[in-house]
Amino acid sequence: MTVVAALDINFTRRRRAASPLGWLLLVAGGLALGVVALDHQQAKVELQAVQERAQRQARELRPGPRRQVAPVSPETAVAVARVGTALAQPWDGLLRELEAQRDPRVALLGIEAQAATRSLRMTGEARSMNDVVAYVNRLRRSALTQSAVLSTHEARREGEVDLIRFSLDLVWKAPL
Repeated sequence: MTVVAALDINFTRRRRAASPLGWLLLVAGGLALGVVALDHQQAKVELQAVQERAQRQARELRPGPRRQVAPVSPETAVAVARVGTALAQPWDGLLRELEAQRDPRVALLGIEAQAATRSLRMTGEARSMNDVVAYVNRLRRSALTQSAVLSTHEARREGEVDLIRFSLDLVWKAPL
């Protein structure tokens, strides 16, 4: 024989009151919700500020209307053309050639270039006139040189050493 007990179903029974731990968890959850909502609001404000700054920078970078440039005076145009001609010269080839023609017995003290006339004024010192003449002749034989002329020289004494100070004018060929 089987005994069947009656079911006790009572939908109107009173619920028991929440425990203090439940109330504490509810308050902690509310505080956490408040902190997260505040953080979200701050992030939203920061995002809006970054977007506005990016839009402002994009507007500033957009090309605006062209402004009229003041006309250039003829003197300025001539000066700019002269500088452009000087800069357009193949200086690296010229300096490379001078470096290739160097002589340990000749010390170059200075080089003054005139791009318009394709000329160099070189000053230097050597211990003997033979060294100077050999250097000038070597420059004359260079494929780059149109002419090389010894323009001045003087014998000097520096302490115990006799020197020849000289200057030479070199004109280089048009296409380097």
